[in-house]
Amino acid sequence: MSKVAAQGNSKQAAGKAGQLAPLRGAILDVDGTLLDSMPMWDRLAAQYLRCQGVQPEADVNERIKDLTVEEAGRYFQRHYGLRKTVPEIQAGVVALVRHYYAAEAELKPGAREFLEFLHQRQVPLCLATVTDAVLVQSALARLGLSSYFVKLLTCKEAGSKERPEIFLEARAALGTPLAATYVFEDSYYAMVTAKAAGFPVVAVYDTSAAADSARIKTVAAVYVKNLTETEHYLDV
Repeated sequence: MSKVAAQGNSKQAAGKAGQLAPLRGAILDVDGTLLDSMPMWDRLAAQYLRCQGVQPEADVNERIKDLTVEEAGRYFQRHYGLRKTVPEIQAGVVALVRHYYAAEAELKPGAREFLEFLHQRQVPLCLATVTDAVLVQSALARLGLSSYFVKLLTCKEAGSKERPEIFLEARAALGTPLAATYVFEDSYYAMVTAKAAGFPVVAVYDTSAAADSARIKTVAAVYVKNLTETEHYLDV
């Protein structure tokens, strides 16, 4: 639903908001929720191969999506005849990713306005992400948003989003009531974990999770295409 549509359905939005606690703290995912970075991950393998002077197959990303970096490196060696060691391939991929976050990653539409909206109202914010901290920090610094967040938690230190610990640790850092601490996510599996732990969930649409839209609607308290729409559904 667009922002205009949300305004047009003000009665429905108000009714939904009336069933939910006011937003007093927010735990936000990064990739696909704040940053429009999922397309980079989808084309990363092909980009790396092109940098090596190799023309990738059209479906190379699909072929390696469930492989580790080490396994993907071996696939590149075997299938494309790449004359690099697996550690060299891994280093090359990591270099591309680091450059992307430091120089190219952009916010999703409405993300900056929404963060500013919450910041002005002194709503504490925490990030919970699967992405390495150094990558996220480089993007936030370039975008001028580092100071907006109380804490940055990654799955590397706090555990997978298939378990609730990362969300519980984030809430503890915020110091806000569970029912008033909203988790903003684009990934269905993470939403399921957060909801089971007692958090209200705001689902943020991303094309990478479009196939899960029907399931997401069964879990999320609110489902938005643009983060600014949240203002019409929740009391802050």
